[in-house]
Amino acid sequence: MKTMLLTGTTQGIGNEIYNYFKKQYRIITINRREFEGNNIICDLSDLTEVSKLTEQIKDMDIDILINNAGGAEPIIFEKMSVDELIECTNLNYHSPILIMQSVIGGMIKRNNGKIINISSIASKSPRPLIPHYGASKSALERFSASMAVAYGGLGITINCICPGGIATETSMQNRKKMAQLSGLKSNYYNEEMKNKNGLGRMISPYEVVKLLDYLLLDEANAISGQTFNICGTREIH
Repeated sequence: MKTMLLTGTTQGIGNEIYNYFKKQYRIITINRREFEGNNIICDLSDLTEVSKLTEQIKDMDIDILINNAGGAEPIIFEKMSVDELIECTNLNYHSPILIMQSVIGGMIKRNNGKIINISSIASKSPRPLIPHYGASKSALERFSASMAVAYGGLGITINCICPGGIATETSMQNRKKMAQLSGLKSNYYNEEMKNKNGLGRMISPYEVVKLLDYLLLDEANAISGQTFNICGTREIH
């Protein structure tokens, strides 16, 4: 049975990923709080903790890495603190890279590995109330593409998935907060996501998992260095 390292599984997309794959793979999870199974507790927004984590996992035989943990609170730029900026960047950009770095040596030795980084459509176009989040996800995508080129001849594929308009509690609450900060009705941005994605509904976490499932197949080994939006027609420019 292959081993999957999966971050951020206590809710939302990460929880859906875990429940879908837990009988197919030996899953090691990373969360900032307790979780069932083989779970490592680490606050991925704190690089001191992440440094200890990478030492702990670097000798593990990880066949699949899914960097799912991420997020950021909506904020007005003038009120954004240094700590908020750093924590967001650490969680969404630095930590996924450092975890990738810690497991890639084993993938090189086995001449096989799959890495999927969960990004966001916030990386694609301006997001005035979450600029720190969009920028960090955009950086993660560019870094992932470069590493896909670097390790493509060694049997390792690296891709990103960009969900948008996802029907998770955290995402919906964040959109309500964005509406509040903008002086709009609380459901404004949730309704906008449904009305402007060509589907008339939110995207389910399960749909994200099914895309991820395909990318993990051997039949998908010719796909690497790519970023896949899953948001209907929302990000067609």
